[in-house]
Formats: sequence, structure tokens, C-alpha cells
Amino acid sequence: MTSTAIVISSTVRFLSVSSSTSLRNDIKQIRDCFFFLFIVCTFIVVVGIILEEFKLRTERPHIDGESGVFIPERSIKLATLGLWLVIVGITGEGLFEMATSWTDGMLQDFGNTMLEITTEQAGSAAKSAKTAKLAADRATASADEANTVAGKALDKSKEATDAAGKAQEKVETVGKRAEEINVGLRNLALCNAPRVISPWSVSNGGFPQSPTKSYVDPLRPMAKQKFFIEVVPDAEARRAALHIQRALVDANWDMLRPPRFVDGLADGVSVQPYVNPRNSPPNRPNLSVEWSASGAAYKLVDFLHTYNWRAEFGFPTDSQGKLIHDETVLPAGAIRIQVGLYPPAVFINPPGEKEWTSALEESTRQQEKARAEYMRGVEKTMAPELIKKYEEQEARMKAEFKRMTSNGPCQDFPEPPTK
Repeated sequence: MTSTAIVISSTVRFLSVSSSTSLRNDIKQIRDCFFFLFIVCTFIVVVGIILEEFKLRTERPHIDGESGVFIPERSIKLATLGLWLVIVGITGEGLFEMATSWTDGMLQDFGNTMLEITTEQAGSAAKSAKTAKLAADRATASADEANTVAGKALDKSKEATDAAGKAQEKVETVGKRAEEINVGLRNLALCNAPRVISPWSVSNGGFPQSPTKSYVDPLRPMAKQKFFIEVVPDAEARRAALHIQRALVDANWDMLRPPRFVDGLADGVSVQPYVNPRNSPPNRPNLSVEWSASGAAYKLVDFLHTYNWRAEFGFPTDSQGKLIHDETVLPAGAIRIQVGLYPPAVFINPPGEKEWTSALEESTRQQEKARAEYMRGVEKTMAPELIKKYEEQEARMKAEFKRMTSNGPCQDFPEPPTK
């Protein structure tokens, strides 16, 4: 029994918890099997005892061999079979009772061993828990120290982040200011750019499928357009007029006469096509040439704008401000180009114009407000599709007017009053 306990103890220590449980269940099943066989043997003993006293009677008559007596009924005794069953049953009871007792002992040893192991493991667990508690206490202390250090590091990090943010804001401010200065310098350069047109052309290199390109390509479709130039007696204005003349001649426009000096012209460049009188008949030939001249005038203004010139579309008037319809002064279908002094434009309005600039801005706001109120009244009586069409047309007209008259970022000085 002691050796069995030692074997069980070694086996349980070697196996895991799940394997030990399976071994206990196997022993219990074996013990139950032995107990069942013990019950079977007990039943066999009972059957053997019954058979010893049981007589099997038959109705077949027979003559006794020894005495020669006629016996009407024959009885068969099963005492011998019953005796053997009793012997086998008693023997089995003894064996299986011993086996059951042996398995019960094994189960008890198994339980004691498991209790000892559990107690030992509990002790080890208690020691481990104590050790773990000490380690946890040390870890908690270390964590507290780490949290303190981390808190200080976080404070330093926040300070560094704040400093970096402020530095980034300063960098962005400096960057924006630098961009504003760059834009300002560029606009100032545009407002004071010289009125010159540099001729250029790109050769096709001998390949006919790649035609030559030049600086006057936008003006070539209006070839044979008649023009003449008037310029104020000023060296810079005369140079500007000669640049215009050369460009138009290169574009195959027809110059009616050489430039001539005229006093009292407005600053900048004014491109003035011939205008038919109001009472001219609709089928008058001059009407088509007028339209052609107006289109060429717009193209020339666009061309000068690409070189940052201050140029605008104008109407030919005399010294009294009346439209010129005299074809001896301005032939039908021709364009008069007037080149005045370099426009006195600046990028930033001077302080002396503050009130005038504010009044101009206020006037513009009032006009926009009046227009918005007018459109709100119109929308109540006009179909939505007509309102949309009207707004689109007005937007195109505004864009075209701005394109033809805009000075870009440059600010004009007001013209001096005339006597």
C-alpha cells in the first residue's frame, strides 16, 4: 500500500492537473467495474443455492433401473449445478471484494496525495504571492517615480511644444509677410514697368508642318487694318508709340501716316475705332467696317495688356468732347491710337487720398446695394430662367469691362481739373 501511494504521488506530481483528474476518473471506473462484478458473483451464489433445492419434474414415465419400479413422473435434480455456481460465486465475491478494497485504497491514497500536493502548492503560491507583493510594491514605487519623471518630462514637452508653436506662428507670420512683400514688390514693378514691346519669333527649323511663331500672332488675323498714331511730345511716350507702330507693321496692319505729336492727350494709351453716326442707314457699308475696327481695337488692347501696359478702349472725340464722324479726320474703318504720358500710377494710395478712396469705396458699396435691392424687386416679377440669363449676361459684361479697363493692382492718381 505504501509503494502504491509512492507510485501515485510520483505519478500525480509528474502529470498535469487535467491528467491527474483523468487518472482519478480511470481508477474510479475500475473500482466501479470490480464492485459490479462482486454484485454479479453474489447473484450467482443466490442462483446456485436455489438450484440445489430445485427439482425439475417431467411428465414422462420411466422404470427405475435398480429397483425395476415403474415411476409415472420423472424428476431431475440440479443440485450439482447449483453447487458449482455457489463455489464460483463465493470465489468471485472474495476476489472482487479484494479488488474493490484495493481500488478504494488507491482512491484514498490518490486523494491524500492530491491534498498534500495542493497544500504544498498553496504554500508555494503563498510564498510566490508574498514575493509578488514585494515585487509589486517595488514596481509601484518605481512607477510612482516614473510617473513623477514622466510628469516633469510632459511639462517640459508642453513647454517645448508651446515654444515650437509660437516659433511656427512667427515663421508663418514672417512667411506671410515675406509673401506680401514679394507680391507688393511685384505689383510695384508692374505699376512702373517700362512701355516696351520686345519683338521675338520662333523659327520652325525648316519643317513646314511647324510654322514660325512670333510676338504679333494675336494681331495677324486683323491684317490690313488701317490705323494711325498720335503721341504727346515726350521722349518716353514717343518710344512707346514707336513700339506700337513696329508691332502693328509686323502684323501687316496698314499705317495711314507716320505718328504725329499732339498736345493735351490723356495719360496712357487709348485705342479709338471709327464710330458711325446715329442716323446712318442700317445697310451702310461703313457699318461692317466699324464692327471690324471695333474688334481689332479690342484685340490691340488685349495685346498691350499682356505687356502690362495701361491701355483702354476709347471713342474718338474732338477737343469739345464730341464724337468724330468726319472721315477726313478719322477714315471709316480706321483706328486712332493716342499715346499719352506714362500714367502716374502707384501700388499703394498715399495718405492724402484716403478720404477720396474711402468715398469711392463707399460709392461702390452703395451701387452694389442698390443693384441687389433692384434685383430682389425684379425677381418677384421675372421668370427664374430669365433672371438667370440676365445675371449671366451682366456677369459677362462686367468681366469684359474689367478686362478692358482694369489697371490691375495699380492705383490711378485723379486727373487734375480742367478750366
